[in-house]
Amino acid sequence: AEDMNVNRSEYPGTWGYYGKQFGKFGVDANYSVHGKELKGGGMYFSLNNAALKDKKTWNRYPHLGTYDALVFVLHENFHIFEQEKWDKLPEEEIAKIGSKKDQHLDNVEARVLRYQLIQELMKAVAQPNDQALVLKALSTYKEYEAKHKADFDAAQYWDRVEGSAQYMEVMAALQTYFPDQLKTDDDIAQAVQALGKQTKGYGKSTGNVEEAYDVGAFAGFLLDRYDTSWKTKLMKDKNTTPISLLAQHFQKEKLPDYKPLSEDDRNKLLEQISSKKKELITYQKESLEQMKKDLPSIEDPQQKAELEKEIKALEEKIAALEK
Repeated sequence: AEDMNVNRSEYPGTWGYYGKQFGKFGVDANYSVHGKELKGGGMYFSLNNAALKDKKTWNRYPHLGTYDALVFVLHENFHIFEQEKWDKLPEEEIAKIGSKKDQHLDNVEARVLRYQLIQELMKAVAQPNDQALVLKALSTYKEYEAKHKADFDAAQYWDRVEGSAQYMEVMAALQTYFPDQLKTDDDIAQAVQALGKQTKGYGKSTGNVEEAYDVGAFAGFLLDRYDTSWKTKLMKDKNTTPISLLAQHFQKEKLPDYKPLSEDDRNKLLEQISSKKKELITYQKESLEQMKKDLPSIEDPQQKAELEKEIKALEEKIAALEK
């Protein structure tokens, strides 16, 4: 990580890709591996000893059972090679969104609605013959859009990009990793339904960006049932997401009235958000301390200025989380 200048505010156990538009985001745009220059894009995987030994981190994939390097590469390559061909936002705008990657943990009510949406999408996936469950999820989606428009808008890019990549990852895993158990389309359909019943791995995300993986994937599973042309529509229109296409498909249906999350489920989620904040604050303070230690030893004025800028940005992030 140090050799490749991974952004030290990335939580260990985090991975992703970067392209030309990100510049310093993630990894230096130009670096050398075994004497060969790699330019313009690639992947990063941020790790430390604690993250490497954290079994919970690696056992969070119900569609795999545990972490596997191939599926990580498939997911990131989907961003790098496939999504690059789609209709998309201007590079400058993508860079701006990517560099912020704001989870909006301060907007608790929006987090509650997104959590509820994921739970309802999962139930709809688990019970394919009950269209009422899909409409219930879409009612929550509409409530989220109406009550938290800024958060809703911030989620669009991530729901589109990460949501579709997560859908691809799950489907690729189901069709690749279980050749003895999953042999037919019906087997795959049964497996997808089973994923909707999972209590570990999915539905535990907290944050505007993190939630996008589950929102997009489970909306995609539902679209496979109702609109087989959804992938083409998604690729051709940068303003669409899997969940927006699902809503579009049912736009003529009368949605039920929105029903709030139960008090018990809400309290559990609030604990989850609080725990997530503490986790991020702890790690980011460690990163901040290390960055401040490194600062005096940097001789290059430009590098020093960049690190000072990083320090200031991280201090602001920590202050916002503590607030």
